Amino acid sequence: GTNIDDGTNRGDGSEREIWNQFKYVVQSGPAKDLSLRARASWLRVSNNADQYNVGGNEIRLFADYPINVF
Repeated sequence: GTNIDDGTNRGDGSEREIWNQFKYVVQSGPAKDLSLRARASWLRVSNNADQYNVGGNEIRLFADYPINVF
């Protein structure tokens, strides 16, 4: 976002986030329909908005496997 006012009278701050996601789904075999995802994100916050939010880097891994209960 832009024009962030964190209440410290240091001017308007800004932040930006970029993320990428990669996904693979198993097509056949015992693990058919197993979905694996990896997500990487980067958050950057300007110095005049650091009381509002902090920047950082993050990597998340997901595994989804559908199960029929009924």
